[in-house]
Amino acid sequence: MNVKDYYGYELSQMQSYVEISSISSGRYALTRIIAIVFPFASIIPAGFSLFGDIKTGRETYWIYRVGRKKYYMTKAVAVFVSTFICFFIPLLFENIINYITFPANVHGNRYFCSLYSSEYKTIVKYMFFNIYFKHPFIYQLIMIILFSGIAAMLGFVTAASSCIINKFAAFLFLPCYLLIQIIDDMNIYGKFSDYIETCSAVVNVYKLIKFGIVWSGIIFVASGLLFLKARRDTL
Repeated sequence: MNVKDYYGYELSQMQSYVEISSISSGRYALTRIIAIVFPFASIIPAGFSLFGDIKTGRETYWIYRVGRKKYYMTKAVAVFVSTFICFFIPLLFENIINYITFPANVHGNRYFCSLYSSEYKTIVKYMFFNIYFKHPFIYQLIMIILFSGIAAMLGFVTAASSCIINKFAAFLFLPCYLLIQIIDDMNIYGKFSDYIETCSAVVNVYKLIKFGIVWSGIIFVASGLLFLKARRDTL
């Protein structure tokens, strides 16, 4: 998509490779689509893992094999890590391809921004501004890690919800989607879609702290569900 859109452009008309990834503001239409489907996409890699074990009876087998606490602990870790990898690897590969394909000395490059230009006034509001300015590739890597971490948390919450929602698989799409809608409606730290557009997340540190606190609480509740499930004496 990037090669098609920017083929034949002069360097002065192009954006930096950091700004044309699928999770940055340079691909606004694509980013908005990602923000809409993201709650569902983050569930697919491993969110149904525990539900599948419960429905097929594998849960009972593994509890007898390794013990209840070890089973749920390893299941939680596996869901988080596998979901993280499923998002991290493609986004990292995309960033590397963009870095190799497109030139560095383009209009969107930080080193060609005037202190009084509109580009600089926007960039200075970015999270981790100093890293973005000096090491754009590392900045993009950090944003990909944060993005993949959010996906991993949603997958983990879905797997934990299997402890109480295990009648129909379709219902497991609801918890994370409703959770995001509630947070957006309450405007706790801004719109969730602002954090999907990671490379253009014009948020201050205060909102970022609230973002971390809210999601830490959500992970704590989800972990509590798994902990209570692991402490049950009966199968």
